[in-house]
Amino acid sequence: MISIGEIQQEYKRAILESQKLYADRRTKDTAGAVRYTKGKIVEDITKDLIKIAWSKISDDTNRLQMNKKKVIIKTNDETDKLSQNIHDYHKKD
Repeated sequence: MISIGEIQQEYKRAILESQKLYADRRTKDTAGAVRYTKGKIVEDITKDLIKIAWSKISDDTNRLQMNKKKVIIKTNDETDKLSQNIHDYHKKD
């Protein structure tokens, strides 16, 4: 299991990486890489924090799922597909 300290180290690493990318903005287009790096670290930290929280309430990590699969929402006569960066949910017993 990952620790809060490891999450903090990964955050610092990602911030330094994005700062280096931003510093190169005058010589090459780095905007996309900076956005990607920041978005990825937010997703990774969120997943790690969810795993830590889940470990406090359940020993069964197989019940926890995180993915980018679209969730189908049915309302009245309409069907929509909800898409978030990451969905997390647990499987019922």
